[in-house]
Amino acid sequence: MRMSRVILFVANVAEVSDFYVRHFGFKALPGASSDWVELAGEGCNLGIHKARGGSSGPDSPAKIVFYCADVPEAKKAFEAQGLKFGKVNEFGEMRFADAADPAGNPIQISNR
Repeated sequence: MRMSRVILFVANVAEVSDFYVRHFGFKALPGASSDWVELAGEGCNLGIHKARGGSSGPDSPAKIVFYCADVPEAKKAFEAQGLKFGKVNEFGEMRFADAADPAGNPIQISNR
């Protein structure tokens, strides 16, 4: 069995889906509405769903992690686009940095 998508519940579907398209290269799939957008990713799609209560944003138990071989270089490239990540953390060979999407959902870039 393979994972097909991760769904984020957000207040502003258009703003959050645009964020992932602009900064991470996702492509919107057919069937989008004001309440739902599915974005095609490599390996797993990302669903952006209009929140109707429950956990969303920083209270969400989910964190989306994007792989990159060189975290400091990726951080610089994202910052040139206006996306601010926190400090690069190092644990042995592992490197990662955290940020948030416009709805406050935690995201991370990591070499693991």
